Amino acid sequence: MSTPLSAGSAGAPWQISTRQPLRGKIALVTGGSRGIGRAIVLALAAAGADVVVNYRVSREMAEAVAACAARDGVRALPFQADVTDEAAVQRLFAMVGETFGRLDVLVNNAGVMTQFRLEEVTAAEWDRTIATNLRGVFLCCRAASALLPRGGRVINIASQLAHAGAAELTHYCASKGAVLLFTRALAREWGPRGITVNAVAPGPVLTDLTRPYADEAWIAMKTADLALGRMGTPEEVAQTVVFLCTTAAALYTGQSLNPNGGGAMM
Repeated sequence: MSTPLSAGSAGAPWQISTRQPLRGKIALVTGGSRGIGRAIVLALAAAGADVVVNYRVSREMAEAVAACAARDGVRALPFQADVTDEAAVQRLFAMVGETFGRLDVLVNNAGVMTQFRLEEVTAAEWDRTIATNLRGVFLCCRAASALLPRGGRVINIASQLAHAGAAELTHYCASKGAVLLFTRALAREWGPRGITVNAVAPGPVLTDLTRPYADEAWIAMKTADLALGRMGTPEEVAQTVVFLCTTAAALYTGQSLNPNGGGAMM
């Protein structure tokens, strides 16, 4: 009878050997007060990581998420910062450095999505979308650079639409497509430092971001394209993020993992 490998005397560096594989790690999740961000915070906490819950306006929601995460015996701190604001991002990461001394996991989740035909997209709406979905990733990664040790993890939340595109979402698709290329480029730049940089590009998920569009017709349209015939949940997306943070994912970098239920990737 064979014996399963472990991370003990065998020293397999990729093996997840504990129920809390991220115990002792420090994580920061932007846009962590609701939706997929909330699910990621709770999943990281359940895996043993201390978590900073970044939010822009939802202070009560962020505090509630932090309190829930703390039930897993970890430290969970809410912190307000608009990721499009360079000075605010600097304050956020200064707090992380002063409180924890380092940052092991950065999850760039904060994002916005609106639906307009191209002719209806104002320059202001374009700029707001790019600022949150792309500039925010840039600012947070740049600020995190000094805090990330060898073995650090960066996970950027993109979208299946970054691959497939969608009508009436040109501004959103452009921002998320750029996130994928940013991810690949930074993975090459930080690879020699032993830091992995990956993206998670979910398919359709019911969240605060998508619910305004999620009538019966919209849901039917989305699920018709999915091999599994159903939309995903924030918790399922969060488990992909946790995987990328573990030693089991040590060889993944510059990748886009796509928890999408078998959706088409045009």
